[in-house]
Amino acid sequence: MNGQEFTKGIEGVFGKYSNQLVKAAVIKFVSNNWPDDELPTLLNYTIANHSTQYKTQPDVNFFNQVWEKNHDPVNVAELAWLELEKLKSDRSILCTDIVTQETIISMGGIDEFLEYRSKEHNWSKKTFVETYARLFKLPDIYNREFKIIKNKAELHYPKFPKESFYRDVKVIGDESKGKLLIDNEKDKLEIEHNDGVKLLKNIIKDMGSG
Repeated sequence: MNGQEFTKGIEGVFGKYSNQLVKAAVIKFVSNNWPDDELPTLLNYTIANHSTQYKTQPDVNFFNQVWEKNHDPVNVAELAWLELEKLKSDRSILCTDIVTQETIISMGGIDEFLEYRSKEHNWSKKTFVETYARLFKLPDIYNREFKIIKNKAELHYPKFPKESFYRDVKVIGDESKGKLLIDNEKDKLEIEHNDGVKLLKNIIKDMGSG
């Protein structure tokens, strides 16, 4: 669904826009702020939440309020916390939201996070939400790299990970995006490992020829 199709759906429920400038502004705003595959969800939300009392079509102000609500750091942190509450064991994890990743790292890692959560649930949630909201506002936060947050067992015994390690990583967030990020990290580590082996062989070769 694109912006034109989205407003067509809006007009099918709320009537045609009498002001074409308002309609054009809505198309531009939703197209710039929502991916096409999220517009059907936004349409359903609009139908359920826009008042029909005055028989007016939703304008940019309405969609701006929806956008701000969905991008408020506290609201987003609360949603991230709901998923983290489902974690039952200290498996290594990969978060598809970079702010969630950096929040867990700043809280000491996955083992420390789970221990804090089990001992002080309410305080751990408060700390998580406050830390998330602070990091959310950092200008460089979205320039940071996604990474697998390893549990203590993996950190204490550094090694070139086996295939079973990657299969056991728990994805927090978008499952398909998480699998892609895990594959990317695996490929990067394999390249680094192969480059390291090649460098070591060259050093040994040079020592032998000397």
